[in-house]
Amino acid sequence: MKLYNQNTDKIENYNSIEVAPLETKVVAHLTEVQLNSYGYFHVEYGERPNSLYYTNVESGSIIANKYQIVYTSIELPLQTVKDNVIAKIMQDTKMALDEAVAKYSAGEMASWTSLEEQAIAFLGGELITNCPMLKDEADACSQDYATLANEIVANANGLRALRTAKVAERYNKTKAIQNATTIAEIEAVTTI
Repeated sequence: MKLYNQNTDKIENYNSIEVAPLETKVVAHLTEVQLNSYGYFHVEYGERPNSLYYTNVESGSIIANKYQIVYTSIELPLQTVKDNVIAKIMQDTKMALDEAVAKYSAGEMASWTSLEEQAIAFLGGELITNCPMLKDEADACSQDYATLANEIVANANGLRALRTAKVAERYNKTKAIQNATTIAEIEAVTTI
């Protein structure tokens, strides 16, 4: 258990404390008043400021029988915040798009465009014999050609819609951040 030791001015993990020479007490068996009388205090941490926007100065003091740690926020330079937040937005967008296709192999994804083209052609009236990838996949899975073609088109449209939404969100947030003149404006953009 983390406790502040007033005698050493340190926060450490304690299961037991030495209260007198050769006398140890188990922390879990002591009341808060007993702990305090020996110079030990439970530690409470305040909310840390978001490190994308701020650095902080930590300070602690004994308040109401607790050792309370608070953080004073110090704004990072505006350009540093812009660079950090834009990098995070880029990373988050990439992660969201990667998650959408994570269960597929690179080889499978490489054939998607051709497979979609054949599905669209088949649904538009092309003979199945002129759509060999679609035919082979449907036959291998014992699926109806039209059902598989519709699934392929729907999945492709869904992935495109997700990509478009994520890329548009990234673009709009990045543009707003680049135009921001305060950290508060950047925070407002990133919490949307």
